[in-house]
Amino acid sequence: MVTGILARKREFALLRSVGMSQKQFSVLVHCEGLFIVFAGLLLSIAVGCGTGYILCGFYGNGIKTAKQVVHDGRTEIVIFCLDRKSCL
Repeated sequence: MVTGILARKREFALLRSVGMSQKQFSVLVHCEGLFIVFAGLLLSIAVGCGTGYILCGFYGNGIKTAKQVVHDGRTEIVIFCLDRKSCL
């Protein structure tokens, strides 16, 4: 997003020169940023759901999950594996 703003400096300067206030400019940049965030969110949800659907179809009922907990004193790391043998 920062590179998009830097690349459009001339466009922003033109908008400011024809009377766009600082508040309008700020609203414009924030709305564009929110649009990019929500578009990325929707795209990632669609890709994630599609990938999950394909993987569930591929593995069917043969998915065996295992949970392994690793402690290092202060933190706890939980590892999920598709096959119990790969976790051990």
